[in-house]
Amino acid sequence: MDDLMKCPMCFGGVPRGAVVCRGCAARIEYGIPPWALVMLFLLSLAFGLWVGAVLAGWLGWFSFFLPLSVGGACLNGLFRNRVVFRLNH
Repeated sequence: MDDLMKCPMCFGGVPRGAVVCRGCAARIEYGIPPWALVMLFLLSLAFGLWVGAVLAGWLGWFSFFLPLSVGGACLNGLFRNRVVFRLNH
C-alpha cells in the first residue's frame, strides 16, 4: 500500500513520490532545497581557492572536493524528510 501524505492546502491524500497534488495541483518538492546546494558549492569553491592560493595548487582541488562531498552527505541527511507543498499562483 502506498504511503499517503496529507496535502496542507486541500487536506487530500497524496502518495509519497508524487510531484503534484491531485486535489489542488500544488507542486511538491522533496529533499535538499536548491539554495542549500548553491551555498555549499560556493563555500566549497571559496575554500578551495583560498587553500590553493595559500598552499599548493593541487591541494586547492582537494580542499574543494572534500567539503563538497562531505557537505553534500550532511545536507542529504539533514533534508532527507523534507517535503514542501507549493501552490502555483
